[in-house]
Amino acid sequence: MEEFNRSLPMRLLRAREVYLKLFRPIFTTHEITEQQWRVLRALRDEGEQSGQTLSKKCIISGPSLSRIISLLNKKKYITRRIQPDDQRYMLIALSDEGRALCDRIAPLIDAKYRELKGIITESETDQLHGLLDKIIAHDE
Repeated sequence: MEEFNRSLPMRLLRAREVYLKLFRPIFTTHEITEQQWRVLRALRDEGEQSGQTLSKKCIISGPSLSRIISLLNKKKYITRRIQPDDQRYMLIALSDEGRALCDRIAPLIDAKYRELKGIITESETDQLHGLLDKIIAHDE
């Protein structure tokens, strides 16, 4: 068995924490969670989606996503509607208020990404993306 501190899952979690520490104050200031931001960002970047699609893209379990969707709807950041061809499914979209929130947060997130460029070079970032894509491809 790999030494605990050298195990890839633990190292990936630690690297994630380094990155997310920079973003958490932004989320806190705007009264959203990391998971809520993932949902808002997915909707902003890719448009209206089903709950199942959002769950997979955002890596959030169905029950957790359901709670997040309910809260984001209550805050008026999203809209929900029944999928016309299948009444069992809900389609979720960003509302005008949600888009405005994303527009306020996006420049702050971009500034943090610029800060992170000092950690690894663009070439190393591209290499890391390639390696992570290889791992992720085994799940698809």
